[in-house]
Amino acid sequence: MIQNNKLSRISSIFWISNLQYFLVQVYAGFKFKSGFSLKENAISDLGNTVCGIYSGREVCSPEYLLMNASFIIVGVTTFLGALFLLKSYGGQKSRLFIFGVVSMTLSGIGTSLAGFFPENTIGLLHVSGAALAFIFGNLGFVLLANSKELNFNKFLKYLSTTVGLLALSLIPLLTNGVYLGLGFGGLERAIAYPQTVWLISFGLYSLFGLSKVYENSRLK
Repeated sequence: MIQNNKLSRISSIFWISNLQYFLVQVYAGFKFKSGFSLKENAISDLGNTVCGIYSGREVCSPEYLLMNASFIIVGVTTFLGALFLLKSYGGQKSRLFIFGVVSMTLSGIGTSLAGFFPENTIGLLHVSGAALAFIFGNLGFVLLANSKELNFNKFLKYLSTTVGLLALSLIPLLTNGVYLGLGFGGLERAIAYPQTVWLISFGLYSLFGLSKVYENSRLK
């Protein structure tokens, strides 16, 4: 049961604010000098700090500072949203819930790391950050969706679990160059986007009282 509605609302607002991540990508993509391709270009190409050829792709992103700031902000809001969600529940918490929160905090750290170190700077740190985000972000929302605290119905549990596990299963394909006809960029987005969409959706779902998660608290 949620014990602190104020903290739960703050968590929701943090996660809803991740909408900026998609808006910034659209804007930076339009400004991309060499023609940005959702299929071929990586999301990180928008944060590349130089113009030229990178990993066989032509990149030139005038809005790289904005894009990298967006990565960092998403990481921070994901991290803080998870912490406030944890704090909003009193009493003993389930392992699924705790592990889900920890996974989301690691995802947030990874996303910010990718923003602090663009792909063309310290590559190992950028890739490590992206890996943290891809793995723990998708794992995190699968765990949270199945926790007793969120009280999801069977359909939402099934949907979250299916999408999250599918995204996780695509990671080995991406790392081995098997793109399933989607291109590098397309497959990367199939891995990267589900967690952000889930966080935004859950934030809206919670904040506007569409979930039974808050039913008991509202009756107090």
